[in-house]
Amino acid sequence: MIDPSFVSRLVVNQSGILQRLVWINEIKFWNAFWYAPMDPCDTIFPCGPNAVCDTSRSPLCVCPQGFQPKNPINWGFRDGSDGCVRKTEVDCRNGTDGFALVSGAKLPDTSSSTVEWFGTTLDQCRAKCLKNCSCTAYAQANISGSGSGCILWSTNLTDLRVYGNGGQDLYVRAAAADLDSESSHHGIHATAIAVILAVFILILALVGCCVWRRKKRSMPGMATSFTERHNDEGTEATDLDLPLFDLGTVADATGNFSVENKLGEGGFGPVYKGKLEDEQEIAVKRLSKSSLQGVDEFKNEVVLIAKLQHRNLVRLLGCCIQGEERMLIYEYMPNRSLDSFLFDKAKGDETEVNTKRVVGTYGYMSPEYAMDGIFSVKSDVFSFGVLVLEIISGKKNRGIYDASRSLNLLGYTWSLWREGKGLDLVDEAIGDSYPKAEVLRCMKVGLLCVQERPEDRPTMSAVLLMLGSDSPLLPQPRQPGFVAMRGPHERDSSTSKQDSLSINNVSVTMFEGR
Repeated sequence: MIDPSFVSRLVVNQSGILQRLVWINEIKFWNAFWYAPMDPCDTIFPCGPNAVCDTSRSPLCVCPQGFQPKNPINWGFRDGSDGCVRKTEVDCRNGTDGFALVSGAKLPDTSSSTVEWFGTTLDQCRAKCLKNCSCTAYAQANISGSGSGCILWSTNLTDLRVYGNGGQDLYVRAAAADLDSESSHHGIHATAIAVILAVFILILALVGCCVWRRKKRSMPGMATSFTERHNDEGTEATDLDLPLFDLGTVADATGNFSVENKLGEGGFGPVYKGKLEDEQEIAVKRLSKSSLQGVDEFKNEVVLIAKLQHRNLVRLLGCCIQGEERMLIYEYMPNRSLDSFLFDKAKGDETEVNTKRVVGTYGYMSPEYAMDGIFSVKSDVFSFGVLVLEIISGKKNRGIYDASRSLNLLGYTWSLWREGKGLDLVDEAIGDSYPKAEVLRCMKVGLLCVQERPEDRPTMSAVLLMLGSDSPLLPQPRQPGFVAMRGPHERDSSTSKQDSLSINNVSVTMFEGR
């Protein structure tokens, strides 16, 4: 110790471990400053004769090649103190014995060994051990690092261990039969592993081949894949009574698939406008080379649509199957494509669209549509609100529910809502088994949808948010349309509490539903 004022002592505990303890006065404790052995294999004879102690193994004690546990029962309980014995006794007279290599070993106890320091190579050492029937092991005496010298053991090997790094090679004598059998055993294991690995690789190769073939069949532009699916392309088209167009004819009709004639592009591929020699306008769907499922879609479309004729469906005129090309030829729609409606002068404005005639079921039509024929995206919101209130009440809209005031369902609901009696609207068949807060919320959303002015009604996306969220912050509804009543009419402000009276009557023209 550097500081002589420290108190220390050297003790051997009951386990045979040598410890140097230092007294720490502040905490009144003996602290372990150093101890030996550092691991279980450093103790005296941890594994018994001819057994190898290896800290990287579990259990610690193992038998060298050609040896077996002397006491298998205790060995099974991880007690290696009895050590190991040879499986087969050696026969030095025939000179057939061999040696099992123990690598990275700490040499066994040398109290009964013979050492030849100089002039003996490792091969000479082996020969001397074979000639001596009492020789049990040999190793190179490499203490000086010269690589010469020999150590021979003539008794059981004790205090034998191996290191993860360092150590020497030790050659332990064993019967040739045991060495050959274990080598054969290891060879069988290696062969089995190699066979299993080869079979696994073969299975992977077969799976990969199947996946590749499937992808190849689904790739567009593959004449072979289409042929595999159809034994005869002409027969397929003939069975469907579908004309086959020549590639040159289609190319001429579309200006060699010019960009100017391109109408659009979808998952199947691009669509081109064309004109045949007889002045018939056509639309050509060309299978895209980047489509992974184009062949399947091509087959399905040909099979399912070829004979399907309807006045509201575009008619399939034929197909083109030539080389790597797969094309479907449709009649061209004379009412133009969707973009002409989306990007016209109105720019897709759907807030006000006039229809030629009023059609629908009275009670569900919005006031602006029923009275003036003005249809907008808010018209369907009105119809939805009516349906919500019908579901809550279990009553239809076109009934009279307050004879004194001639109220229909909307007027009756509005009257109950303003009087704070909204739950009186609930269908009596339901009883009391319903969440009152949710019912009132749905009733409020329904009233918001049936407000008289379309600009006051929410959009359907807003309605979905109102129904799907738990937020209590909803705007106050204003008077519905078609309440069929005389009396108060709300001002524009939804928060107004005044009941200003109006003498205006709502006149409704009755329309029969289509």
